[in-house]
Amino acid sequence: MVAADLVGPTGSVLGLDRDPDSVGWATRRVTEAGYANIRFQACEFNEFTDARQFDALVGRFILMYLPDPAAILLRLSAQLKRGGAIAFFEPDYTLPSVAFPDVSLFHQCEGWFVAALQASGARVDMGMRLHQTYRAASFVKAGSMVSHLSGCGLSPEIAKFYSETIRSILPKIEQYNIASAAEVGIDTLAERLEAAA
Repeated sequence: MVAADLVGPTGSVLGLDRDPDSVGWATRRVTEAGYANIRFQACEFNEFTDARQFDALVGRFILMYLPDPAAILLRLSAQLKRGGAIAFFEPDYTLPSVAFPDVSLFHQCEGWFVAALQASGARVDMGMRLHQTYRAASFVKAGSMVSHLSGCGLSPEIAKFYSETIRSILPKIEQYNIASAAEVGIDTLAERLEAAA
């Protein structure tokens, strides 16, 4: 939706995801939000083909799941018009977050999340490897920027964000025996985080 806002009503956005359920969810979400210039396609990134050329290739939390992100970037960049932009936002979870005052439940949530990513085969250090990945894909004019979310306390918005993030990966947390549904207590997690803060 951010990309659709950037290109405006005369532009269009194509979203790719390997999971048909995610594509269905995303399609419903953009339809409910009133976007007519976004469509989605379920496919593996290394199998994507399209006769059209695109102005940009953008992604968020994508490369961390790919076995050879540089090769996929190089392959997908062939779909770009000359001078097209490539921009990815990738996280790095190699260092734990710091909150003042310390909230142990917040750290426990972060631990569950990172453990689920690792067990799923995701690269939790992709953020710091992004520039290296661009260079490996032969993008010589690559640049990268690192940012860190920091602050004092735990706002209700952050508590809700963390609880909804945990809710979205709870099946993986249980599948990999990281924590049980009873340990997580998802229905009260946001309130407990906020109370602890």
